[in-house]
Amino acid sequence: MSRFDRLMQEDISVKSMTGTDYTGGKTYAAAATIKGRLDWQRSRVLNSQGEESLSEAVIYTTTRLKPGDLVSVNSIDWEVKAVKQQKGLYGGTDHWEVRL
Repeated sequence: MSRFDRLMQEDISVKSMTGTDYTGGKTYAAAATIKGRLDWQRSRVLNSQGEESLSEAVIYTTTRLKPGDLVSVNSIDWEVKAVKQQKGLYGGTDHWEVRL
């Protein structure tokens, strides 16, 4: 349980990337709804290939996501660019910062 749970009350739709099809396109699992908090915050991040890219928003959530997942917020589909684990007071995972 995160100390910020009371702030993460927005419903966010997530489709986990499951792999690629025969044409190289990404395939996704059915959409699931998680709780989190969206914050419009532009910053530069390193993506999973080590390339610098621009992130327009961040989601704070207790649910672990991975780069490549699709997030739907306000009828806009965003691909997860980077995920950062935030530690709690006692060393365990408190929450995840998901850059979109």
